[in-house]
Amino acid sequence: LHFDEPVGNTYIKYGMLNGDDSFVIKVFNGFPENTKLNLPTSDGLNMVFDAKTGMTKAILLDEGWLTGFRTAGATLVVAKHLAPKNITKIGICGTGTQAHAILSMTPYVLHCKKVLVHGYTKELTDAFVEEFKAKGFDIEPAYDVQKICDECNYIVTATTTTTPYITADMVHPGTHITGVGADAGGKNEIDASVYAKADIIVNDSKSQCFLDGDTSFALKKGVIQKENVIELGTLIHEGKGRENDEQITVADLTGIAVQDIIAAELACDVLSHQE
Repeated sequence: LHFDEPVGNTYIKYGMLNGDDSFVIKVFNGFPENTKLNLPTSDGLNMVFDAKTGMTKAILLDEGWLTGFRTAGATLVVAKHLAPKNITKIGICGTGTQAHAILSMTPYVLHCKKVLVHGYTKELTDAFVEEFKAKGFDIEPAYDVQKICDECNYIVTATTTTTPYITADMVHPGTHITGVGADAGGKNEIDASVYAKADIIVNDSKSQCFLDGDTSFALKKGVIQKENVIELGTLIHEGKGRENDEQITVADLTGIAVQDIIAAELACDVLSHQE
């Protein structure tokens, strides 16, 4: 569901894994203008049901935390396959809930704490920097995205922008970019020109990314063809990935229901062992 005044989106994802004891329905809301009200920009819940009886097993009022957790996890899976061997610095575009989750989890895979961050405003950027400095990160503000592209060879974009942050002329050889913000019509973080320059293009779900992701803009402009894209599951299954540190690689993550199912079931398992 898309809303115009104020701008917002509601996402409903649902599904079941064959053989599981549960099925899950997730509702996630993103309203970027909540910052003006000093409210979180995201909220949501996960409903977990018994697959044999349909009875409610749990309502997880996670306020969008599980969505941030599972999306951050997906960026780490991508990083295992596509991140350069030697990370100079991590670049983060965005300072919201998703950016927090991603940066908090990234060192578990990349073992790097040198970071540049760019937010919508100087105030948001500076607050993000101070928070992660206190957590032991070697982090600095970047008040323009060009600085991130010049100094970072691993970049994640987690914003709600409809005007691309990154264009091909900004990207250096050997860079990997994961975009997680373009998950609804009109949102666009990574310009189509970057896709034309990329050696490897990955989508978490081609059907979704072709419709709403950054990838959709590249397809509409004709700079890539559908056959140029590999789905993340195929990348993992076939063991494909970055071949050298000169390649430019791009991943477009729009979020898929299987991630929500696993995250919700994991949360239920953890809670059941705490009783």
